[in-house]
Amino acid sequence: MSMEIPDIFRDKSSVHQIGDNAIHIVVSGIGQKRARYSTEKVCREFHPDYLMTLGFCGGTRDDLHIGHLVIADRVTYGRKEIELDNKYLDEATNALHGMEYHRGVFQTFDWPIFSRNRVSKDTLAVDMESFAIADIGRTYHIPTVMIKAVSDIVPEKVSMNSLLNLIKIIRGNAKAKNQLNEFAKQYFL
Repeated sequence: MSMEIPDIFRDKSSVHQIGDNAIHIVVSGIGQKRARYSTEKVCREFHPDYLMTLGFCGGTRDDLHIGHLVIADRVTYGRKEIELDNKYLDEATNALHGMEYHRGVFQTFDWPIFSRNRVSKDTLAVDMESFAIADIGRTYHIPTVMIKAVSDIVPEKVSMNSLLNLIKIIRGNAKAKNQLNEFAKQYFL
C-alpha cells in the first residue's frame, strides 16, 4: 500500500535515481493476485537486478514487537516453499546495522490472520503478498529480498479484544513506518 513506501521515495515519480542505481517503486495493493501482476510487469518491462519488497506484516513470535524489522530467508504458501538465499539478502541485512531485526520464514495467506491456529510453528511473520513476489522472482531468475516491519502481533487465539486491537494498530502504523524509513535511508542513501 502507498503508506508502506519509505519517505525517501514519496514524490510522484515511480523511478528514482540514487547514485548509479535506478529504483523503480511499485505499489501492488493487498493480496497475491495484485502482487503477482505487479511483480511480473516489473520483471518483464524493467529486467531488474533484484526485487526488494518493503511493507508491513503480522509478527507470530512472542519475541517480536511492533516496529521490529523482519527479513525473509524463506517464504511459504500452503505446502509450497521458496528459499531466498542470495548476496542481496546479506547486503540488506548489513544495512540493518544497529536496528532491531529478525530473520526467518514468512508465511503467505490469502486472507488476514487473526490467530496463530493455521500458522506453521517456524513462521516469523505472516502477510498476503510475499510468496507471489518470490515466485515471480524465481520464474524470472531475479533474486528477491523481503523486509517487513511488524505492524501487529498475531495472537495465539482469536478473541474480540484481538480484533479490536487490530483495528487500532491498522490506524496507527507509525512505528512500523518509521522502521521502514530508517532502513531505506541506510540501504539506499
